[in-house]
Amino acid sequence: MKSQIILLICTLGLFYPGYSQQYFNRRYELDGNRDWNFSSNILQDSNEYILQFEGPVPGYPYYRRIAFQHLDLNGNPIGSFILFQDTANGYNGGLGGSFIKLSNSQGYALIGGTSKWVTNGRYDRGLLMKLNNNLDTLWTKTFTDLPPHDSSFLFQNFRQLGDKGFIIIGGYSKVDGSALLRIMLLKCDSSGNKVFRKFYGLGNYFYYGADVTPTTDQGFIIGGFKDPYSSSQQGIDPIIVKFDSLGNIKWTRLLGNPDCEEDWAFVDIAKDGNIQIGTNYSDTCTAPAYNNYWARINLIKVGNSGSTIWDKKYGIPKLWLKLNKMKVLPDGDILSVGQYFNCDTNLCITNAWMLRTDSAGNEKWYREYQMMHGNLSENVFFNIIPTGDHGFASCGYVVPRNQPDTGTQDSWVMKVDSLGCESVDQCWVGTHEIIVKTFTPDKPFVIYPNPAENIVNIEFYKNDNGVDIELCDQVGHVLQRGKIPPHKDKYQVDMSHLNRGIYFIRLIIDNNSKSEKIIKTG
Repeated sequence: MKSQIILLICTLGLFYPGYSQQYFNRRYELDGNRDWNFSSNILQDSNEYILQFEGPVPGYPYYRRIAFQHLDLNGNPIGSFILFQDTANGYNGGLGGSFIKLSNSQGYALIGGTSKWVTNGRYDRGLLMKLNNNLDTLWTKTFTDLPPHDSSFLFQNFRQLGDKGFIIIGGYSKVDGSALLRIMLLKCDSSGNKVFRKFYGLGNYFYYGADVTPTTDQGFIIGGFKDPYSSSQQGIDPIIVKFDSLGNIKWTRLLGNPDCEEDWAFVDIAKDGNIQIGTNYSDTCTAPAYNNYWARINLIKVGNSGSTIWDKKYGIPKLWLKLNKMKVLPDGDILSVGQYFNCDTNLCITNAWMLRTDSAGNEKWYREYQMMHGNLSENVFFNIIPTGDHGFASCGYVVPRNQPDTGTQDSWVMKVDSLGCESVDQCWVGTHEIIVKTFTPDKPFVIYPNPAENIVNIEFYKNDNGVDIELCDQVGHVLQRGKIPPHKDKYQVDMSHLNRGIYFIRLIIDNNSKSEKIIKTG
């Protein structure tokens, strides 16, 4: 009877996230033109994706346009592009997260800006658009200063609020460049009417806002960076600023290494209600060489008071490593994407990466990706979303610089499974990957590496009573069964005799069972 129960449970592993997935890795050109374009946002809606593009207006290279393309679940385009363009005022979108699906299937919203070249510079107005489910425009609002309109506003990110309104983060500067960039926080009602507008920034620094989210104490947290005005020194620091419900500043924190170069911070709300932050951390500085730094991925959790709950760094320092989006998944896991510059003796290329951790910052997996392979070519992820088959879709752009790569800069979308694998038999594993391990009450163990070549390690925070363990293949057969003795904190599973493929490890701890999918690559 026990064997039948074990077989049934292992068979149920077939429905675990990551099995029976779609995979694709494709580049897309905006409207067939040969100019550059990129994608900061992708959404899944039922049985299709919506990819947001940005690129130049044909014949007007200094003005941008926004477009949308429907894709099926295999990445094939459906129909033609939906375009928003104006030869008098260019359209631009924001960062990853600036195109969202509204609650209760009420359509979509997008923020960004409109731009127009004037005598003394570029005049930008903040843009908020509400679209119906067919991506038809319901209304458009633009935001600017009072006449004579000598200031520019740029929107970068936003969230829909519980009252159906919006909280928007952006930037403010003078049209002629005579003033330093400042952060702008704007709250609007559900019709796009301004509720309040606040500014933040002090001294001889640029302040850049990248992300915003409401907090559990009815306030807001924003992420961005603080940049020294002088370009001869390093010192760009990630920054987070806490506001109350009326937009009054409560506290500010600078992150990163104060003597080195970093970049922006992204923010979200953790499963436990605290504030989750994603950024990068520079271990070494190369001043006075500007913007030349070696950094690691940095995830930080803080409370509403700004106190640090945990601060973790991942991997080895990598050249020009950037984090372009961090988000908390519905199950509490943390997902981040970005890129870094990878050089060896014969080749330099920008690699995209993904990192997934659990809610305590334990590394589940880290992967790197390329579509372009030529010297100096670029592979960049701007955003990532969970998909209906429990995998992930990430978007950004690729730039072909040298052979074997051809073409121009295009939008790029990669669909991977729940382990970040490009397919069952293709999954990047780093030889220098550093596993970050912290245990939580609901998961007092970690399993690594994954994928594995031969040996899988299991470590326990506490093992008072012993643990039953089963190793199943992907069709539910029990291949190995055993018991880990009480008080044994580390255990190894030898998979060297098994073929490459998908397996499941199941642990029974104090009558509670948990399973994890393992990919064997060796």
